[in-house]
Amino acid sequence: MSDLVQIKSKIAGMAKLVFSMWQTTFDAFMEHDRALITEVLEKEKTLNLLEKELNRELVDLGRNLPQQDKEKIAIYINIVGDLELMGDYYKDILERVEIKITEKLLFSDAAVEEYTNLYHRTETAMKEVVRALEEDDPSLVKEVVKKDEDIDD
Repeated sequence: MSDLVQIKSKIAGMAKLVFSMWQTTFDAFMEHDRALITEVLEKEKTLNLLEKELNRELVDLGRNLPQQDKEKIAIYINIVGDLELMGDYYKDILERVEIKITEKLLFSDAAVEEYTNLYHRTETAMKEVVRALEEDDPSLVKEVVKKDEDIDD
């Protein structure tokens, strides 16, 4: 299963990439900076390639494994898909940031405060996801899921 160890490391790296994209997306919103939008969109292309690569590696690895191990592989495939989906969400946010910049739209102080609060709560959850993947600790993931419910609310 040493291949799985390497794949898990790549997934943790993917999570770090997603985390940096989230931070840069926030900065682009706050600073009205088109260069930051471009930066995130380039990272999103890398994220898409990583998803394809990791899914291929996971499927190949899972071909000759017992059912119990295949279930673990399926969990990692879901994680990879979720990370890629987050990149898609950032892309959607950035489309709106571009509109905000182009049309010189301003948000109320209350709206900016709410967005900032949501950003920081999500940032904290993302840090924990990265840590859980780096340490390969399922108990940490459970904590993130609990906090995710709060963020969704």
